[in-house]
Amino acid sequence: MKKIYLILIKTITIFLIVTCGAAVPSAFAVVNITPSATTPTPASVDRFGTNSTSLSVIFEDTDLPNINTFFATFKVRSPYNEFTLIIADSIQSGVNGLTIVNNGGGFYTASIDWNPADNITLGLYDLYFSVTNGVFSDTDLFTSNLNELTIANGGENNIPIVQSDAVFASPAGVERIGTNSITFAADFYDPDIPGVNAFNVTFKLLNPDNITETILSTNAANGTQGVTITDNGAGSYTASILWDPPDIQSIGFYDLYFEVSDGISSSVDDYSNNIDEMEIFDAVSNNPPTVTAGATFTIPASVNRIGEEFTTLKVNFADLDIPGSGTFTITMSIRDNTNTEQILVNAAKDGEQGLHIINTGGENYTASVIWNPGDAQLTGTYDLSFEVTDFQNTTATDGYANNLEELTITSSAIIGDGNLLRRSHTSANCGGATFACHNLQGHKGQNCLVCHSSHDVTNIYLVNDSIQTPNSGLMEVIFKTLGIGDPYNAPDPTVGDPTSGVMADATDGAATGVCEVCHTTTAHHRNDGSQLPDSHHDGEDCTQCHVHTDGFKGGESGGGLACSCHNQIFTAMDSTSLLTRHILADNAADYSPGASGLFTIKNCLSCHVDHDIFRPDLNTGIGTRASNLRVDWAIDPVSGDNTVLLNSDYQSTGSGGVCLSCHDDPDPSCSACHSAHISPGKQQLNTAAASSAHGFITKSEYDAATTGHNYSIPITFTTDGSVFNANCTKCHNDDMAKTYQNSTVKVSVHGSSFSLFLDSTGAVPPTEPLEENFCFKCHSSTTNPNAASNLDYFSIKGMSATSLDIETDFNRTSIHPITSTSGVHDPLEDVLTMPRHVECTDCHNPHAATSDNPPAPSLSGALVGVDGIDINGTVIKPVTESYQVCLKCHGDNHGTAAYVQRNIVNLNTRDEFKPTSLSFHPVAAVGTNTNVPSLIAPMNESSRINCQDCHAAPVGSSAGPHGSDFVPILKMRYETADFTTESASNYALCYSCHSRSSILNDVSFKEHDKHIRGEDAPCSACHDSHGVASAPQGDGTHLINFDASYCTPSGSGRLEFIDNGNEQGQCYVTCHGKDHDPKSY
Repeated sequence: MKKIYLILIKTITIFLIVTCGAAVPSAFAVVNITPSATTPTPASVDRFGTNSTSLSVIFEDTDLPNINTFFATFKVRSPYNEFTLIIADSIQSGVNGLTIVNNGGGFYTASIDWNPADNITLGLYDLYFSVTNGVFSDTDLFTSNLNELTIANGGENNIPIVQSDAVFASPAGVERIGTNSITFAADFYDPDIPGVNAFNVTFKLLNPDNITETILSTNAANGTQGVTITDNGAGSYTASILWDPPDIQSIGFYDLYFEVSDGISSSVDDYSNNIDEMEIFDAVSNNPPTVTAGATFTIPASVNRIGEEFTTLKVNFADLDIPGSGTFTITMSIRDNTNTEQILVNAAKDGEQGLHIINTGGENYTASVIWNPGDAQLTGTYDLSFEVTDFQNTTATDGYANNLEELTITSSAIIGDGNLLRRSHTSANCGGATFACHNLQGHKGQNCLVCHSSHDVTNIYLVNDSIQTPNSGLMEVIFKTLGIGDPYNAPDPTVGDPTSGVMADATDGAATGVCEVCHTTTAHHRNDGSQLPDSHHDGEDCTQCHVHTDGFKGGESGGGLACSCHNQIFTAMDSTSLLTRHILADNAADYSPGASGLFTIKNCLSCHVDHDIFRPDLNTGIGTRASNLRVDWAIDPVSGDNTVLLNSDYQSTGSGGVCLSCHDDPDPSCSACHSAHISPGKQQLNTAAASSAHGFITKSEYDAATTGHNYSIPITFTTDGSVFNANCTKCHNDDMAKTYQNSTVKVSVHGSSFSLFLDSTGAVPPTEPLEENFCFKCHSSTTNPNAASNLDYFSIKGMSATSLDIETDFNRTSIHPITSTSGVHDPLEDVLTMPRHVECTDCHNPHAATSDNPPAPSLSGALVGVDGIDINGTVIKPVTESYQVCLKCHGDNHGTAAYVQRNIVNLNTRDEFKPTSLSFHPVAAVGTNTNVPSLIAPMNESSRINCQDCHAAPVGSSAGPHGSDFVPILKMRYETADFTTESASNYALCYSCHSRSSILNDVSFKEHDKHIRGEDAPCSACHDSHGVASAPQGDGTHLINFDASYCTPSGSGRLEFIDNGNEQGQCYVTCHGKDHDPKSY
């Protein structure tokens, strides 16, 4: 026994001498890696298919051990640090594809090939490598290898994307004479990020005649045909071409066209998106208008103030620039013999205040206005004055001094003329405001007898068989019917028949209609056929719009007429080039068209009330210009009933207003929008443009959303100043012109180049699809112009500072990547099979969301009305608890990598939170652990929590998981790295529910303090924060699931926790070089 002891003592002594001396045996030599040594080859790899990159690093061990001495780890970290993938986990050469080669001289190369998954996140990845020889180790950290590897999507060929209205000209106008160049450019995007030489582009112009094209380049590559393509980085490109128009190029406005192809697919920004984007002109100095002194005169020069006599004030002027008639501003006035001035036309343009301006040829123009002096007008002579201003604000004047006593106002009693008539045989015999039978106005200075005769005519209404016209001589008139629908003269006339005797018919080639024989400058129905070929109400009753009582002025409809005055709107709505539109069958004045009503045939009056309902002069005390919408598509409006029209698109009572009367109801007639056979559109929609027309709104949810988006903004109508309360249309607003409103914001929902009628005004950038950029109009402290006042984009609705901070949150380190996809989200998508993506509307229903934020398990108001998946994997429409929204992407449809590499790997959060799991945080159900002494009151073992209690923007920002500086989107700091110094800030997330004092005083586990402060082990080293669904080995209670990146198996190969109950257990684990095999507590 003594000999044995002696040997042991000697052995121990020798060991101590060796280990404490200056020399260290070669088996324990230091391993060395030069920082930033880890490299990928190639540095960019396509995720699609079997494309691999080789991760490699050279390291040094001067003792030249065998390659099997080393254990190596390779990791990659995704963009935004969202997840980390372990490619090799402390393995030897020859295991799982790892190769270590001895280069000689103490240098080694470790490498491993990696084929990224087809659906892995695109972008720049960081690299990590560590190696150990069993005693010493070294690490090449992520921070030394930032953005070393690019994951691209080559092989999938994404279509190059060019947005609507992307092509532009700089400058926007150019002189054609001489050397004057203009640059056409268009920005586009290609997610494949190919080189500029991958593209071919076409630039074209549509000439001012809207027929002829000017082709600048055709399928041109970079550097050919004058085309330059610039790579702006990150998949963004700009194509441009320089052009000097020939001296003979047509003058006027041009539409632009751009097309880009990557050789497989192409994208177009066509003419309809770029109308009048560029002008070709002759740059000459502006010639002022000129007028000859004394050019202002009247016809006739004398007029009786009594009755309905008119005079025309007229002047001829010139402008060598030959601009359009609409470019001039004119004032015409008269001065009586007391030097009192009376302005008849005040700074008016053509068509305003009765002013008419005609180009009479070349640079010559005539301006005129018809004036009927009142019966009390001062008699005597009048001087005339005229002033004209062109678009460059240069003025010409023909003043009073040049036009003295040009007009005489008389006052003559109406007396007989000896023809047994009570009055003279003039138009005064027919009527006027106070005399005779017919209280009707004359037309453009023409009296009754020009068109009518008292005897011996063959036309109806005593219309002359021929009329002496002002400019075309004596013209034959055939007038036999009021037109189509004439209740007195049947049958209806045939359009195109010159013998039918209608008021006007541009297609009959005769020009014998009473309303067309005189006209030579009107927009429609000229007697020489020179009008536009638009078939303007051929064969119809002209007086339905141009009423006799107003002198046949272009009058407003009194109801019952087709909506042809708004043809520019109807025509646009009938165009399949629009991305979103309300599809109309016709513009008929019919409240309930078709046998099946609205869902089969829709027209203007499906949404609007007719003029006789909203006109305040026709529906006295009820109608206003703003009250032009129906209350309900199913209730036909009638005059005198104030319950059938509304000055808003929403009301809380009844069906909710005209919008909700359709959109609150699953369409009982699917054929209104869908076609079972011929349909190019998504979901068999009748038009390819209507990609997501469904998405019915639940009225009860929207009624309750008064703290959300259910509020109105005022829209003012020009004519009567009435106010329309825009609720739905403050967001859903088309990009068509609006001429009847004068408020800053104008609304309508006829047709739009943006999906869902979303209003692009104020969005940055205003490109389709708007998606989050639309939301950021309000929910941004930078885009929202009223953010400083805590108001919405319209300066109407108060907003909290946190709701204004949402765009800021999406710019943080860890985010929900709403900008990574575009145009993927579909309101009709199946949440079980949808491609993994995220947009604002995946989590939020803008028609149901409120500001309510109750504690779990109650549903957050921000998530009301959204579809989701419950803890059993069942689709829930709509969700009833907040976590159900999260499980759409973080349950069965989960990602490919974990934030912390666990011993028991489970990426399915739905599994982890199941009530049948071994342990779990109480998200979907109350926890099973009845003894959690560290909980901070009022929390207890029966409490529930929401996902956003942990995953949210930092405290003080928005309440949802938009983005955070703490990965992965955590509300507070939660460090997971080994050897983290314990502090209240490093584990702030845990300590927000679990008392720090309780934890560090070992109330629930007798060695908490030793591990956390003594060994600098993070909470995550032992605890899996979501839960442990099942454990192949061990018990998985108390959320124990070791971090496998630094907790390795014990000497017996076991990595597990055994729960012995009553706060007792055993750990099998190697951590910080200590082998617990097991360690009992």
